[in-house]
Amino acid sequence: MKFVIILLLIVNARLSVASECNFTKGNVEASIVQINKTPSNGGSPGSGTGFVIYKENKYVYILTAYHVVADHLKLIITSKSKTDYLENENENIVLKHDDKNDLAILKIKFDKNDDFNKTQVLNISKETDIYDSTDSFYSFNYKNDFKDGTISNVDVNKIKLGKQFFSGDSGSPLLLSKSHKLFSIVTKTGNPSIGVPLVFIKNLITNTNKENKIQIYCEPNLGKTSCNCPLIKLVEENSDRRLVEEEHNCLLNECKTQ
Repeated sequence: MKFVIILLLIVNARLSVASECNFTKGNVEASIVQINKTPSNGGSPGSGTGFVIYKENKYVYILTAYHVVADHLKLIITSKSKTDYLENENENIVLKHDDKNDLAILKIKFDKNDDFNKTQVLNISKETDIYDSTDSFYSFNYKNDFKDGTISNVDVNKIKLGKQFFSGDSGSPLLLSKSHKLFSIVTKTGNPSIGVPLVFIKNLITNTNKENKIQIYCEPNLGKTSCNCPLIKLVEENSDRRLVEEEHNCLLNECKTQ
């Protein structure tokens, strides 16, 4: 496998973005919320999973599958500590959605004293590990159930999962076992269970960032340094992959993570 350096850019160690990336299983678990929906068409209530991807002042942003919140009369968002947030017809918390790829970002106003303030953020970075079929993954749902398995098949529009997910799992984050980085969310339960490729999630996040003047993507963890550090982008030659690995290395001796 051949790699070429296509970009060498000197950047400041501290970038002006949301927060420093912290990829851990604990952060994933603590970011999970439950979403209960009362449909507007009089149908049966349903439940799904979401997870916090950003916090700003008194607002928390949640990523989930769009069908979990679509056509709702009322939503009840429940944090891990069981604090409820109610919505009715007069208040819309679906900030941005992509019905074709079954994705939605919710924006919730919370009180600084309630338990939503204690939820963790599941970090999403612009840089993503390259993954393929047979790679292992794990996930949590709102019941705090831990599931792991392997990716069965990857194509342009969907990711087939080698683990069956069930009712209530829709919207659950899917993380690569080695890096703890988000690569998909559950959009279809049953057999086979399906996830949406990360590129569609990133498109929705990028559009949300632009339209709302926020920065959901986390900051690559460059560590505390007293000098400028190089950003090196490595791209696999002769590959159709659009996802690339970006390594942030401080090449100078004085640029060391403290």
